[in-house]
Amino acid sequence: MNIGEVSRLTGLSARSIRLYEASGIIRRAPRGRSGYRRFGPEDLRTLYFVRNARQLRFELKEIRDLVGLWRGGSDGAGKVEALLAARLRKLRRQESELRASRERLERIQEHSARQPAPGCDIVAILAGDVEAA
Repeated sequence: MNIGEVSRLTGLSARSIRLYEASGIIRRAPRGRSGYRRFGPEDLRTLYFVRNARQLRFELKEIRDLVGLWRGGSDGAGKVEALLAARLRKLRRQESELRASRERLERIQEHSARQPAPGCDIVAILAGDVEAA
């Protein structure tokens, strides 16, 4: 399969596939006579793995580590658990930060709606000149 076919099957962009190749997450694909990269079933399987890990918000380094553990066999179960636990902690922290940001934006919006000329105070609030209730 060429990169376009793999892209269509996985839903990953050709640019992302090249990035994963350059990052060592997937093997360097051999090139056919035409000069195009040629991907096999194992590459496709790895790219599905990468796509699913990205959907779970794993970072590239973490994905590289996970792929290495996956390829390495059964002795990495504890390391995989540690990576999952670390990812969950990070997601919980980000979730908390997002909630705080959303609540602050809601307060700014409510404050702005109470003003005679809506929207005028938003820039001042964001600049720290005025505090939203």
